Amino acid sequence: MENKTTKQIGDEAEQIAANFLISQGLKILHKNYKTRFGEIDLIAQDANATLIFVEVRFRKFDKYQKFGNSAESITFKKQQKIIKAAQEFLTTLNKTNKTPFCRFDCVLFDCQNNQKNITPKWIKNAFLAE
Repeated sequence: MENKTTKQIGDEAEQIAANFLISQGLKILHKNYKTRFGEIDLIAQDANATLIFVEVRFRKFDKYQKFGNSAESITFKKQQKIIKAAQEFLTTLNKTNKTPFCRFDCVLFDCQNNQKNITPKWIKNAFLAE
């Protein structure tokens, strides 16, 4: 992921995350779902029909890194935006069906210096909607 813009790196990380989740048995329903509250990187569904709202984060570390790792970058404020966006998404579903079980996951990438192969870290139920 060298010599790329932040957007290109983010898009690539989201595609790697989507492919990883598919390999784990999930179906990707939406990528970059935009709402007035913000964007949900991925919306997936598992074999039990659970809706999974996924935040993807990539952080590159070098000896000058001062802003924390990828998990630390998902602040309470960011979580609240994702929750509101998910609630808005749920309003678009067929109203005759009951609301499916939902959860909020994260797929994280932390890259050290010029590391080439980066393994995603999948955190299920990373945060809760209250």
